[in-house]
Amino acid sequence: MKRRWVLLMVVIISLVVLSALIPSMQKPEIYKKTPAEYTTPFHTDPGLYTKSDLNSSESSFLLMQDMLDITGPLTLNIRISDPESAAEDLARYRGLFGSMDKLVVKIEMSQSDLEEYLATHKDNEKILSDLLNETQDLSRLKELEIQFTDQDKPGSYISVIYQESAIRNRISELYKRYHANREVVNTTASKYGLNTTEYEASLENFAAIVGKEAENQMVLNTQVTEIKKAIANQTKDFLTMEISPQEARYRDLVTVRGILKSAKNRLQSVTMNIDNRDSTETMTGFSGEYEFHYLINKIPPGRHTVYVSNGGIFSNPGSFTVIAVNSVTTLTVPAVSDKPSVNITGSLYTNQGIPVIDAPVTIAWDRTNTTDVTTGDDGKYTTVITLPNGNHTVQAIFQGVGYPINPSKSQVSKISVNYQEPAKEKTFPWLPIAVLSVALVISSGAAVLYLRRRGVRSFFRPEIPDTPDGDTIATTGSLEEGPLPENDDMEDLEIQPGLGHGGFEQKRKELGFQDVAYERYREIITLVHDSIPLSVARSLTTREFVELCQGKPYYQVLWSFISLYEWIRYGPGALKRDDETRFMDESANLIDRIRGDNHS
Repeated sequence: MKRRWVLLMVVIISLVVLSALIPSMQKPEIYKKTPAEYTTPFHTDPGLYTKSDLNSSESSFLLMQDMLDITGPLTLNIRISDPESAAEDLARYRGLFGSMDKLVVKIEMSQSDLEEYLATHKDNEKILSDLLNETQDLSRLKELEIQFTDQDKPGSYISVIYQESAIRNRISELYKRYHANREVVNTTASKYGLNTTEYEASLENFAAIVGKEAENQMVLNTQVTEIKKAIANQTKDFLTMEISPQEARYRDLVTVRGILKSAKNRLQSVTMNIDNRDSTETMTGFSGEYEFHYLINKIPPGRHTVYVSNGGIFSNPGSFTVIAVNSVTTLTVPAVSDKPSVNITGSLYTNQGIPVIDAPVTIAWDRTNTTDVTTGDDGKYTTVITLPNGNHTVQAIFQGVGYPINPSKSQVSKISVNYQEPAKEKTFPWLPIAVLSVALVISSGAAVLYLRRRGVRSFFRPEIPDTPDGDTIATTGSLEEGPLPENDDMEDLEIQPGLGHGGFEQKRKELGFQDVAYERYREIITLVHDSIPLSVARSLTTREFVELCQGKPYYQVLWSFISLYEWIRYGPGALKRDDETRFMDESANLIDRIRGDNHS
């Protein structure tokens, strides 16, 4: 009784908890409503969102505010060299985009303030992620400065300084991009009453990082100049370098040339380094001249540092600027398709008509599904997407990441897919039926064994129906002995009736009473051999065998014996002595009747 009350209480508590969770399930909280440091108008008065005419849901304002709130701490942690905290801020920053993406799709705000705001912050996230990586690389190089100074390796020290200079140039370019996004962010924030305090702080922190590194570079440049003078005075070797053009665009060639003045052999190897990420080697001529040609391909826009080295000899660092160009992305899809597989083709060119080679293009359909494809040497691409029946929108997108090419999108194309699935050929389910049949046989056998072990005899003990002459005989319904094996080499046994005979007791101990009953049945079949061929009798079931004996004087006794025999053979539980005695007496009576009939 106590257990029932405990279960009832558990059910009641579970229902109460589920009821409390229903509101949050219908309207989950995907943002924090109380910032740790300060509040915004939407945190202090959530009802303000209902007063705005922005085509969005209430979630958009708080998500937009959270994006602004995280930028200040993120840049501050980078500024004070706390990369672990900055990485945690970046992870949270990225997590906000997932909720915003779902929101944009949900409310279908194409070309809206919200969509532009989200795109700007995605670019800011990429900029801040690159800033964190660059500052970490810069910290490792500063450690190498100390190492090479202690080891008195001026050549290696100069190489590290040039690498640092390339990183500082990239940080400066990142700041320009971050500052350029300021107008979009502040315009949207001002329109909807968002607090931009932390965002403005992030701009100040970013500018402080750039200013500090610029001062460090000036100091290092002075040191490098003194070191190079000392090396030149000792070896009289030096490298000159010229770069042309100073500005380049996609697929332009930048030429770097100069002369190696050395007392060694004239044919020597020189190495050109660009941002310490791209390097290539060439051999000087007989006069020490060298020349490199660098193809502008996958390189971000902005200023890039170049220097040439030969062992411990370094040229003065130089630079060239890569200018981004606009791109044109096209997309071609059929207006109607009678197949689920739809061929997509298109191209990617600069605005000067130059094909963009090996560039990734994203194919987006229905806003939420995407696949990536790569352009060929001709700037063209092709792919296949699978669409369900219905109307769909498809668009090609080039992000421009890593290329001196501005991103672009194709026009949104519409396609109607209408196809009919081919009728499936109807086949008879042989395998399921076979498995089901096997399962039924196994389960039936298991049920019989279970009932026998439980001692449930009433299911199998036969009732005694009336014979055609009105006498009552035993029957077992569906239980009947199957045909006997035709090639049975076992000898026929002569088992005398009654329990007192030694032959029966011996066989009973050796075989068990059910097998003794089986031998008794075989003996009876043999006795009626004169009227039914033995081979035929052994091929019949017990019921068929009885039916062939109709008209015989012993027919009714045989019917009663067969019913009892089936119950002995297949009935559940252990047999009692009374059952065995009854069987042996009835079989003995039947044998006497058959033998009497044979002798009559």
